[in-house]
Amino acid sequence: MAARIDHRSYKEQGIDLIPTIHEGYEVRAMEKKGIKTLIGELNRAIQQFNQMFISLKESIQWMKTAYEKMKVELDRRQNPTLLESLQDYYDKKTQGRPPFPNFYAEMKRRGKSLSNLQEFAKSINYLQTHKIETMEDLQERIDELNGVVSVSKKEISEKREQLKKLENLEKMAEVIKTNQPLIDEYNHFFFSKKREKYYQQHKKEINYYRKCERELKQHLDKNGKMPTARWKREKEELRSVIEELKADNQPYQDELAFVKKVQSCADIARRDREIAETDTSGSSEEKREEQVKFPIFHAVQTEEILEKKSKVEQQSVNETERKPEKKTSIRKQLAEKKKECEERDAKQQTVRKKRNYDMSL
Repeated sequence: MAARIDHRSYKEQGIDLIPTIHEGYEVRAMEKKGIKTLIGELNRAIQQFNQMFISLKESIQWMKTAYEKMKVELDRRQNPTLLESLQDYYDKKTQGRPPFPNFYAEMKRRGKSLSNLQEFAKSINYLQTHKIETMEDLQERIDELNGVVSVSKKEISEKREQLKKLENLEKMAEVIKTNQPLIDEYNHFFFSKKREKYYQQHKKEINYYRKCERELKQHLDKNGKMPTARWKREKEELRSVIEELKADNQPYQDELAFVKKVQSCADIARRDREIAETDTSGSSEEKREEQVKFPIFHAVQTEEILEKKSKVEQQSVNETERKPEKKTSIRKQLAEKKKECEERDAKQQTVRKKRNYDMSL
């Protein structure tokens, strides 16, 4: 048998129950015959109290468990995970927008919605692949990518500086080669007056030649000549190295831009959630809706009304025998369309407030 008899009292066992009173043979016999006794009534009351006490303890334990679960859920809603923030962002971006009456505009909107879903799936796949669960993990990944990109950019910058120096050396060598006849003629003059006159006429070229000559002295080869062939070869090598570094660095730059965009989307969703929690009146959502609603209203509905008016005028000319219908002005039709939009938006706002209220419970 699974049950075992323990001779110890409830107090010794650490059980918070009231023990029953020993009834004895006579009391049991009377109770068996249906005669209620004082001890029997007392024991029944004790048993009933113990059952109530056990039930109350179970209820308290259930309430504690429910409170802990509710606390965890509230903490989760107040501090949503990265995936939840991204889901909120793309849900608001793709849902809650009325369809466009124009076919091409509606197809374009659906294409954008599909693009948003693909972007969301790409973000989720990236986070799961790199085991990123929190904003801190995402920031660590950004810092890591920034480190890789900065090192690569620094190396590319150094190579470009070397390339620039070689290009300057080649330019100075070209200056020496171009102005060499002028310098030879200047050195050919023996008399100082003619020499000075020639110098004043070509002062800029002669000074620049001397400057280039001083700079190139430390870069001459063993034979005292300018190694232009070597400089050209080194330039080509540096260009190829720079292109390789840029190609190697481009995936990290693309990944960094993508991760920063994910971080920006999550930050926007978190700010919207905080605004929605602090502003229970729903005015912030109404402002965002107004910013989207009225541009669409004026751009699309006006075009629709003008098209309708042109059709009505054409029908009135072709069908003179029919009873002329009362024409309404563009302003009146705009007012009617605006009223329809406001009624539809009011219904959507009521549903949204109810959903936010259910989520806050």
